[in-house]
Amino acid sequence: EQDKEYYAVSILSITSNKFIVYQRFLFCVLMYYSGLRESELWSRSIQDVYIYNDKITIDVNTNDLIKSFKTHSAKRRVEFTIDDSTYLDIFKQYLNMLENKKIKYLFPSISKKKIILKKEVQNIEYFTSCNKTIQEITQRYTSLHSFRHTFVTNNLRKIINNEKKEKKDIYDLINMVGHLGPEVTLRYYAHIDYILNHKDVELF
Repeated sequence: EQDKEYYAVSILSITSNKFIVYQRFLFCVLMYYSGLRESELWSRSIQDVYIYNDKITIDVNTNDLIKSFKTHSAKRRVEFTIDDSTYLDIFKQYLNMLENKKIKYLFPSISKKKIILKKEVQNIEYFTSCNKTIQEITQRYTSLHSFRHTFVTNNLRKIINNEKKEKKDIYDLINMVGHLGPEVTLRYYAHIDYILNHKDVELF
């Protein structure tokens, strides 16, 4: 809603206007469903993203924007789904717009004249500015990185509640978030107390 108001007066067409409005929204949606780090998602090019049968894959094996990956485990392919059909449709439309305009990055920069720059990435501070809005909603300290904690907690709960769970499931989750081992994932990211006390409550 903030971005819709911000870009309300634009020299662009309706289609291009829509393209701009959804950038920050989709950044939050993808962080929630993929568990990627901010820098990993921010630095993706269009060629790193695939959709097949509504399954989304984001390749984090390349990097031409940040100096290095956090750990060697950070190089990976993350496959996930967006279970909200409205969000999924918006993301598909967004990708189509990028491809039609031959844009290089998943989140391209926008000039002061509201022109989409084909080979420049959006400033990452544009997305981290969402932190203020998230904190206003939650009334506590939260940030974009909190989506990563939610991702781990949600997926760990699914593993625990799965009658056919296997030991490898937890390692699949660790690999998905790009950690070196289970200690970081379970000790700092998984909110076990929440899982045990709210088994029937949907996490946000």
